[in-house]
Amino acid sequence: MKDPADKTKCIIDEEAAETVRLLFRLYAEGNGLNKIAKYMNEHHVETPAIRKEKLYGYGWIKEWDFKHLWYSDTVKRILKGDVYIGTIRRGVTRRNKINGKKIIKVAPESKLYMKGSFQQL
Repeated sequence: MKDPADKTKCIIDEEAAETVRLLFRLYAEGNGLNKIAKYMNEHHVETPAIRKEKLYGYGWIKEWDFKHLWYSDTVKRILKGDVYIGTIRRGVTRRNKINGKKIIKVAPESKLYMKGSFQQL
């Protein structure tokens, strides 16, 4: 998340980090995506959508009734997201003009990667 004191810096959201650590631990223990999602739901672990709503006052889709539930796709996105191991990617997409609606994917060699940008989890 962005540092409230300096918006140009990123800091670890410790509450969310505990959830991410749990996901990685469950996966490392050999649990599949569906089993992890079921575990998270049974233990009422806060989802990313609920966390975003609590922090910022809005979610992905306001009318969505199931944002409190974990899904295997949510677990997969977190496990595959290298931001959770300290890599920041910038310049992944661009727009063809200012305020343009068309989003263009950038070639891998043109992207900016910063590895180890966070303290070790």
